[in-house]
Amino acid sequence: MKLKVFLMSIMLAFSVGCHIDEDRQTEQQNLQLVEKAFENWKNNEGTVFDLLDEKVTWVVAGSSPVSGTYHSKKELLAVVGRINGKLSGAIVPTVESIVARDSLVIALWHGKAPAKNGGTYHNNYAWHMTFINGKIVKVTAFLDTYRLAELLQANSLRSSTKD
Repeated sequence: MKLKVFLMSIMLAFSVGCHIDEDRQTEQQNLQLVEKAFENWKNNEGTVFDLLDEKVTWVVAGSSPVSGTYHSKKELLAVVGRINGKLSGAIVPTVESIVARDSLVIALWHGKAPAKNGGTYHNNYAWHMTFINGKIVKVTAFLDTYRLAELLQANSLRSSTKD
């Protein structure tokens, strides 16, 4: 009986250890996916949006004209298109940090792009992303919604390079 309990304890410890290793591996894979997606974006070879699940839930925090909850990749990309419509070039990301824990990845980054009205759009972002099977299924995006609203109004966008 003692041997049986001992063997069951070893099996349980082994299975828990394997699960922890799998979680760390998945955590590392998610981190690498986001790092690569930002690198691709910077090189105009894709974006982080390429990692989105079709049924992603994306929350834009704040009170800008586009703040709210989007319930699909298609719905979100329509809004991104509206934002991009005010720009004369792509937003170029500069990553400050990316951290991962379990299924979560958080990216802190700065974006800069030329605006159609001659100004420059600058914004700072923190994206809290949840992954399942290598796809982003939920995001809460924090940003300076005043600057975003300013871009969408386009006539008053400041051309300063101040971050």
